[in-house]
Parts: sequence; C-alpha cells; structure tokens
Amino acid sequence: MSDLAPTHAIAPASAPPATGGHSGTARLLVKLAWRSLWRNKRRTQITLSSIGFGLSLAIFFGSLAEGTYEKAEHDATELLSGQLTVETPTYNDNPGPTLSLEGAPALREELARLPGVLRARSLVTAQGVASTGAGALGVALLGVDPALEVGHSPLQNKLVEGKMISADEPRGILVGRGLAERLRVQPGKKVVLTSTDVQGNVSSELFRVSGIFRLGSDELDTYLVQAQLPLVQKMLGLRADQVGQIGLFLAPGEDVPAQVRAEVQALLDRAHQGSLRVRSWEETVPALAAWMKVDRSSNNVTRMLIVFLVMFTILNTLLMSVLERGHEFAVLLALGTPRRQLQAQVLLEVAMMAVLGCTLGFALGLAAAFWGQHWGIDLTRFIPEGATAGGMALDPIIHCKVSFPAFVKLTLFVFATTLLLGVWPMRRAGQIELAASLRTQR
Repeated sequence: MSDLAPTHAIAPASAPPATGGHSGTARLLVKLAWRSLWRNKRRTQITLSSIGFGLSLAIFFGSLAEGTYEKAEHDATELLSGQLTVETPTYNDNPGPTLSLEGAPALREELARLPGVLRARSLVTAQGVASTGAGALGVALLGVDPALEVGHSPLQNKLVEGKMISADEPRGILVGRGLAERLRVQPGKKVVLTSTDVQGNVSSELFRVSGIFRLGSDELDTYLVQAQLPLVQKMLGLRADQVGQIGLFLAPGEDVPAQVRAEVQALLDRAHQGSLRVRSWEETVPALAAWMKVDRSSNNVTRMLIVFLVMFTILNTLLMSVLERGHEFAVLLALGTPRRQLQAQVLLEVAMMAVLGCTLGFALGLAAAFWGQHWGIDLTRFIPEGATAGGMALDPIIHCKVSFPAFVKLTLFVFATTLLLGVWPMRRAGQIELAASLRTQR
C-alpha cells in the first residue's frame, strides 16, 4: 500500500463532489484508494506477492496431502476389504473361518444392486504358514475371486515378476517380494500353505506362484499372500456360499458412505435379524485411519502457520504505510475531511489488496493443484525403499486432489483475516494528531 495522491489534487471531503450525495463520496473514496494503492508499486507488489504466495502454497500443499490420503485409502480398500464390509459382529476382533457368513453369493448380488454401490466382492482371510524346501514363514492369506479383481486390484501395477492369478490356474497365488526372497521362490514354483480349518484341524494345500508383487511395505511384502477363493474355501473347510467378508466399493461423494451404510444395515436387520454387521474401512484398517487423522491435523496446523506468517508480514506493511502518510492525512484533516472518511479509505485499500492478493493466490494454487493432479510428483528417487503409514504402503507418486469447496474456504479465510488486520491501521489513521503531523516534513 502506498502514499496518497498529492494533497493539492484532492478536494476537501467537506465539499461534496459534483456527482452529489453519498454515492459521489463513495466513488471518490474508491478512486483515491485505488490511486494510493499503486503510487508505491514496489510495496504493493511485495504485499500482493506475500498474500498470493502464502495462499497458493497453503492450497497446493493441502491438495497434495488430501491426494495422498485419498490414494492411501483407495489402495488399502482395494487390496483388503473395501470401503464398507459386511461381516459377523465379532469377525473384525478375531478374523477366522469359524466366524464366516453364509449365503454370500445371493447377499453379494443384493448388496451390489443398492444405490451408491459400484461393486461388491467376497473374500476370506486366514492366518497360515507358507513353506518350501528353503523354509517356512507365517503369512496372512487372502482368498479373492480373480474375476472381480481384474481392473481393480492395486497388485496389477505392483507386479515385478509373473502375472495376476486367473481362473485358468486355480492353484495360482501372488506373493510379496520379501516372502519370495525368504522362501526362494519365483513364478512357477510350488508353495505349500497350511492353516486351521473350521473344525480345528490342520489343513494344507499345494499352490503355485503366479506372480510376485512389491508394495513397498516390508510388512505386506513378507506377510501377504493372495490366492483364489474356491481353493482357500476348500482348505479352510468352508462351503462355496461361506466367506469371511463382503466388501463394498462406493460411488464418489462425501455423503455416500453414510447413506449406503444406513441402507445396508437396514437390509441386514430385515433379512438377517442382526446376525451381520456393516463396518467402515476406518474400523477394518484402524492403523491407517489413525495415521490419516493425525497427519491431517498436523498439515492443518502447518498451513495455518504459513498463513499466520504471511498475515504478520502484511500487518507490518500496512502499519508502516499508514505511519509514513501521517503528514498527508493531517493535510486532509485540515482541509475538512472527516476522520471516518480517512478510515474508510484505508479500509478500502486493505480490501482492494485482499481481493487482488487472494485472487492471485487462488489462481496460482488452483493451477498448481491441477498440475499436481494430472502429472503427479514422483518421490521414488527420494524414498527408493518406499514409505509406509499405518502398516500400508504409500504410493511414491503423489497426485493432488482438487477440491473447490476447500480452496474457496481457505481463500475466504485469508480474505477475512486480511480485512481484520486492516482494522488496526484504519484506527491509527483516524487517530492522527493534526498539529504534530502538520509540523512533520515528508
């Protein structure tokens, strides 16, 4: 913000302009505020840059964080259970074949037809031991229908050797790279999986490695095994209509999960008399949900800190501008300008600065977020071993998430804060000591 126009070019506020009335006075104040804003271009440009850069930085990093959370949620739900899961009430506390639900095929089709549900999958999970001639290792076995995984499973893009499991190879399994190295297997090699069936007996089946994946999480790469549902059911002593969970994948929308969950629970209460329960992905993958909650709070604090530092710089600039213009304000007062009009002019300058700065910041932040959403940021060279959160692997290629409501809220917050900061300089402008300021030379 800069000095006012020369005082000899300003008509006294006590003499109404030719246009007449309050509207003419308002137009004059707007004109004077705009001229004053650009007389010191360097100061104005620095202030606008501070607002624009701070806001765009907050928007970009916020969208980058939300994109990371969305991708982590997507990969976890696609790999494990789904955004919502239907299971027996105690299954989540102690997953096992003895807590399986019955009538899975018919229930899955019924759930898939509900509004807001894109697809449904049946799956069985169990703890077991994978063994070869090189040794044995405890694993988490996940039985899935390969036909439902095509085009959806995150493992498709994480294969380092071999191929996905298919109905053509009923004994095919996918193993992590860490597990493959410890058991010294490669695609085509045999692996024996041993677990406990529903009767409590030890049961084993022979599998053949179809592919090896690398998720970037040591826990998953050395612990997770994915096999075909029918053979896993056979090994665990389950019937074809018995599964551990039915996972639901939902259409986009903030209100969709809550609406679908209510509809699913109502359906289960009617058809199964409370013998089944629907859970959200936050309940089935609590470690990841907790990490996202903590990290989101931390990012919000960081963004607010950025905005605070920018606002502190702006406040300092505004105060310096008003203090340097004390002589000119005193001349205007001597000519009969009411103090409230001086204050209104200062506040108008702040408002103009806020509008220009927030528009610049919003445009830059939105452009950066769109760029990050389309191209992404590849962090592979910085984290070659991968990164994990809540036991799940994070994709090293991060994409932003463009959210207009969130961007607008942040922009309005910065705008309102800038106007609020303008109250102090405005009050200082109205408290100019006339005699002392007139004796001050410019």
